[in-house]
Amino acid sequence: MTATDSSFGSTLSLRAMVLLSVTAGVAVLFFLLGNVSALVMALFTFITDGGLAVVVFISAGGYGNVICGRLWDEDLPVGLRAATACGIGLIGFATLILAVGSFTHGLLTGWIWWPVIAGGLLLAAWRGREFLEEQQLPSRVHGLSLIWVLIVVAVAVWLAGATRPPLLVGTMSGDEYDVVEYHLQLPREYYENGHISLLRHNIYSFFPMGVEMLYLLGMCLRWGAYEGVYSAKLTGGLFTALAVMAVMSSFGRDKIRGWAAGTLLATTPFVLYLSWLAMVELGEVFYLALALLWLRRWTQKRSVREALCVGLAVGGACTVKYLSVGFVVLPILVMMVLLSLLKMPTMWHVVVVAAVTGVLFSPWLIRNAAATGNPVFPLATGLFGSGDHWSAAGPADRSWELQARWVDGHGPDKRPPVPVPTGWEMPPQPFRLKRFYQNFLTYDFFGPVTLVLAGVGLCVLVAVKGRTDPWEWSLVGTAGVQLAVWVWGTHEMPPRFIIPVIVPIILLVGGMLEKIHRLRGGPLTRMTDASGRPWGVVTASVLFFVAVGVNTLVSVRAGLVTRDSLARMSVPMPNGTPPGRIAEEWRLGHAMSADDKPMLVGEAKAFYFPSGVVYATAFDSHPLAEMIDSGMSARQILAALQQSGITHLYVNWREIVRLATTYGYPASLSAEPLSVLPEGQPRLTILEKMKSLGLEELPLPMSSEQVDGPEGAPAGQRIQWQSLYAVPAAGAADSPQAGAMKGHETNEESP
Repeated sequence: MTATDSSFGSTLSLRAMVLLSVTAGVAVLFFLLGNVSALVMALFTFITDGGLAVVVFISAGGYGNVICGRLWDEDLPVGLRAATACGIGLIGFATLILAVGSFTHGLLTGWIWWPVIAGGLLLAAWRGREFLEEQQLPSRVHGLSLIWVLIVVAVAVWLAGATRPPLLVGTMSGDEYDVVEYHLQLPREYYENGHISLLRHNIYSFFPMGVEMLYLLGMCLRWGAYEGVYSAKLTGGLFTALAVMAVMSSFGRDKIRGWAAGTLLATTPFVLYLSWLAMVELGEVFYLALALLWLRRWTQKRSVREALCVGLAVGGACTVKYLSVGFVVLPILVMMVLLSLLKMPTMWHVVVVAAVTGVLFSPWLIRNAAATGNPVFPLATGLFGSGDHWSAAGPADRSWELQARWVDGHGPDKRPPVPVPTGWEMPPQPFRLKRFYQNFLTYDFFGPVTLVLAGVGLCVLVAVKGRTDPWEWSLVGTAGVQLAVWVWGTHEMPPRFIIPVIVPIILLVGGMLEKIHRLRGGPLTRMTDASGRPWGVVTASVLFFVAVGVNTLVSVRAGLVTRDSLARMSVPMPNGTPPGRIAEEWRLGHAMSADDKPMLVGEAKAFYFPSGVVYATAFDSHPLAEMIDSGMSARQILAALQQSGITHLYVNWREIVRLATTYGYPASLSAEPLSVLPEGQPRLTILEKMKSLGLEELPLPMSSEQVDGPEGAPAGQRIQWQSLYAVPAAGAADSPQAGAMKGHETNEESP
């Protein structure tokens, strides 16, 4: 773009632009953190842990460029080249860590992985030396570069949340639960075990974990599970940065499209919110962006090399999350089939994409098939079965219960809990179209103005006469397939699941703004590039800044929620200590010594508890339930706990009630609390019997042990929702039933 075809015709000093960007970013970061000490610690965390994550990404790019550099034409934009190289290298890292960790013991250590990272850095430096030598910083930059001020503000919002402890953000929708139940807990278990295995007590260990393997890599490089937490949290934002770089560099003379789309992606509230959490959806966003950008080049060149790159991007998304099959693979393949109908000789390229996707996805499928006979376990159990994962829990009725709980709890329709608690009634369920309206059209985290502009962009495509770019229609088709899968195939349509749709939306909006930007003459005259006043420039600029401004306001508002939560807890920003001082789980775990070994009942957020904690998700068999259901007496259960080294029992009654009334929870652990809540404190008979044998109830090291009772309870009733018990030291009695604990300890392999 030249100065003559933009509303930003003037230039400004590079130093002035950098100073303005840094000032704006630091001001926003300070505003969201609330004090200077938090600002300094956040910047320090970003430099150290964020720097480590950047090193990993650059190293991945070095390997990726060597592996697939021959696939790329000389005219390939540098940003797309670098982002693709990093994406391929990250897939390689995840697969290599999976293989090494699965077939060896003790190699998940910095002594092994730092040399691997160093090799990638050397390759990246060697391959990029000529490019860097050619670059010269200008003394003045184009006015359009002011967009970087907006992006730096988005970076500040990202850092304000990503440098918070894992359990502080995500509380608005409960997303923090998944973070400390498996996104961080599984890499922690693998690191502490020195080995990667499929775990009986955490069904999510069967999921594809391409991003979690990068979290594990960070723990290895930082020589500790807690030490690697912030590099894990900052990884999501780096995926976004790569996607933004690829988008902004991929449109050549249509620079407005790339810059507008990239800035809208960087400032999307949902993208920034997810960048605060150690989750995986931004990996999906990144690989879908690569897939769509390479699909554009494929429509232009119809070369198998472009098809291979589409397959690499789509396959990378599959290593991140099972849902990528519906939100990335399906729409891309459908669009390629439809585009191939315009030119039949390229239909076989669809097969190439599917084959490459299968190859990249296969390591995760093979390990599940080997363990359970089901390559996509725990999905499609009706078709492929579940092997012995659930049947190993004990009797056939319990195996059926666990499988039914998973299937019913993750199907598209709302189903009763398994088992159904006494007195439970199905709550009213909104229609899918109502959920679509509430969870997407009016959900401001997607960017309300951006969604409106996407609708305008669709109207522009329909209204413009003459030949249009088929790729632009593929964006519409991709978003349509994604929304259809989300509406009709997901359980209760969580907004987080559909976040990949933001990629085709912002690309469509960018194209619409590009078209408006080129309009000249009068608003009602025919479009021309040669004459008339550039009224379209002003219109496109206003629409763009309104969309970005609204995005920023929504994101800052969400950041203020976390700031105010931290202020109410009066806890300084942790750094260099196990994160999450404000979390009850951390406070409870911190009260225990490193030698303690707790068992969690109801609770599955094990990340803050001592190493070796015994727990089970709601979809796995709990060892205490196994012992109760097998008919063991209180004395036998106590002896089993003692022989297994259990020092504490922590019971989260609130979580038991929540699970029992949603997904379902073992009747032996949930029936009694549900039945007695209106009358008094929750309890388990087996625990009352064990107390008579020496089980001691301890005071909880929490800020508030009692809260108001549930709906329908007597007015003013206070209930203690957590209980902590100390298990007495083991006696002389032996208990062969202690084997029931096998496979639930987080520092042992499952059988």
